[in-house]
Amino acid sequence: MARLRRGEAAVEVEHGSAVERGDGFFVEGAWDGGYGEGGFADAWTLLGSGGRIVDTGSLVFATPTHIYERLYALRLGDALFVSNSLVFLLARSGEALDEDRTDYAGTLYRRFGMTAADRRIPTRAGNQVGLYYQTNLVVGADLRIRTVAKRAPAPFPDFRAYRRFLATTVAAVFRNATHPGRRVRHTRPVTAISSGYDSTATAVLARAIGCTDALTFTAARPLAVERYTGGDDSGRPVAEALGLTCREIGRLDYLASDREFPEAEIFATAHLVDLNILSLEPHLDDQAILFTGFRGDIMWNREIDTNQDSGGPGLAEFRLRLGFVHFPLPYLGTVDCRPDRCRNSASVRAISNSTEMAPWSIGGDYDRPIPRRIVEEAGVARGAFGRIKRASAVWYGREAPEDILQGASYRDFQAFRGRVAGPEANQCLHWGMARIQDRYR
Repeated sequence: MARLRRGEAAVEVEHGSAVERGDGFFVEGAWDGGYGEGGFADAWTLLGSGGRIVDTGSLVFATPTHIYERLYALRLGDALFVSNSLVFLLARSGEALDEDRTDYAGTLYRRFGMTAADRRIPTRAGNQVGLYYQTNLVVGADLRIRTVAKRAPAPFPDFRAYRRFLATTVAAVFRNATHPGRRVRHTRPVTAISSGYDSTATAVLARAIGCTDALTFTAARPLAVERYTGGDDSGRPVAEALGLTCREIGRLDYLASDREFPEAEIFATAHLVDLNILSLEPHLDDQAILFTGFRGDIMWNREIDTNQDSGGPGLAEFRLRLGFVHFPLPYLGTVDCRPDRCRNSASVRAISNSTEMAPWSIGGDYDRPIPRRIVEEAGVARGAFGRIKRASAVWYGREAPEDILQGASYRDFQAFRGRVAGPEANQCLHWGMARIQDRYR
């Protein structure tokens, strides 16, 4: 968290052990450029966030180039606080959310955050916290914030150009992440993999930089939700075909965690779809880069998919505690991920529907020629993946809470929720915030 004060030239930054410091900048994560230059604010791809002094004497704070995390800004009199964690921001500034308000969860939920470059939520004292996605924040001496759009590459003319862009960007980010000048080098690429399209294609591109380890959930949700179905979702057969070592993980393994109230980290993001991510903790640390296929259903569908309720944003606090880099590969090349406005998604969708991709189109509702071609050209048989759409996410609100929360967490939440107004999702948010904020105090 950065603390700026009007009239003071120095900026105070409180940070964790995996935050890098350079000449006039600080950053956590990796980007597709040289590490020493600290040019993350101008990068096409930034997996993380940071701040730096610019020539005008202003500061620029950079959000990630995907929407699974954001920056938060709070103005209190002559001070401005900017952080990548809402819990940290509130705990260190002395502010808090208002337990009588009913709309926090809806505003913080990622789908709503996509409707504008910034949104705001009120605090208990009546101040405003700004929420910033996929944008740069420029702050002058008067502490006013001006947003500047992220850069993006030109539209992609064909599959080979797009495939080349994905591969070169992955390689550039990995070079940055492993630079010898870093305090923490992210030298261990790990890829998620399943029986579907998106993580499988992501695994192929991760393998090209030396990734040898894959993580897979063994089963999907055991009930029908929307268009998804349960059953075996293990990506082990595909991982083995790619020469990857695959670890199979139960989606509810986190229930055996010895951490107190582990679910609170997910609830504190207001995104209740990602509890299964907690089961990955034994396999991740601050040297890891976790490759995921999140939102391949936007970038790689043949048609626009307006569904915005998939997993991903719940990783934010979990990732910041462990210190790994999250690489949601399908977002590469975009700066606005609303399905109907996503820059470059139109050119990618045109490729998906082009004549050249017809041999990799299998028809039906679950048909994504781009990831299919990436995987099949890597030597994986057509019938081994991408046949049925499944979902392994543990979704609070769709599954019985007593089955997906630790016993102590369930009892504590039930005792707590009566203190908070509004729907259950709002109560989940407040409980999560309350249970993890002490670590930041």
